[in-house]
Amino acid sequence: TTYLTTCIENYISQGLWKKLAEFCEFATTLPQLRAVPLEIFSSIARELRNEQPFALEQPATPISVPTTRDWPLLLPVSVNGGSNVYFHLNTGQHLTIITEADARQFGARVLNVTLAVNTMFGKVNVRPAFLRELRVGSVRFRNLLVYVFPAEEMTAEMKPEICRILGNRELMRLGEVSIYPEK
Repeated sequence: TTYLTTCIENYISQGLWKKLAEFCEFATTLPQLRAVPLEIFSSIARELRNEQPFALEQPATPISVPTTRDWPLLLPVSVNGGSNVYFHLNTGQHLTIITEADARQFGARVLNVTLAVNTMFGKVNVRPAFLRELRVGSVRFRNLLVYVFPAEEMTAEMKPEICRILGNRELMRLGEVSIYPEK
């Protein structure tokens, strides 16, 4: 199960949708793997089969991106060429998450599947969504799968920028991230 989950996660993070579909089809022949929701991942692969794979564009030299100074750390992010909005820099959250309102505003392609993920708000049912571009400073994440936080899970005290999370999957893609108080 761990091997299967790792392979699926790897194909998703690279945006290799056809390989994900092939792998899920192969995995259905393994009867002992009932714990992995293969039908969900197969559905994601089918819906995104014609999309380009993930690509990271970053300058050769280090960049600096300002954040807020207090918790939660917020940083400006542009999605699909729009104006900057604040994302919560949450190293404890693996996935990048946006709200339903964000998905509409950003023109995200929200997929017709739901899966449960752990968040700082507990276990939440989210829907995968495809973004053409997410830009942090001069770093561009292209063809990125993110997850939509459902409106019905948001409470009155939850501000959108807290539920809008840049996950550590994207941070790890950068190789190294440092936080400097003076910057």
